[in-house]
Amino acid sequence: DSTQEISVRGLLTAIDWSTEGDVRCVALFTSDEAQYDIDVTDSNRPLLDHLRQEVIVTGVVIDEEKGKKNLIVNSFVVPGF
Repeated sequence: DSTQEISVRGLLTAIDWSTEGDVRCVALFTSDEAQYDIDVTDSNRPLLDHLRQEVIVTGVVIDEEKGKKNLIVNSFVVPGF
């Protein structure tokens, strides 16, 4: 498995919630229709401030299932800020 760091630009959207209504997982949808799922953790929780916005996320992709990509976030930026 490759653990090469990549940067991905896309629209950040919530895709999974806890029974209490807290966001558990977000997805980054790119312009070429790729989807990268990101499990919300304490370290990447600031991403939730940018839902429905374009962000650039840097991290490592983990292929969990065929066709599904999970992204482990190292950092992110919001273009234009």
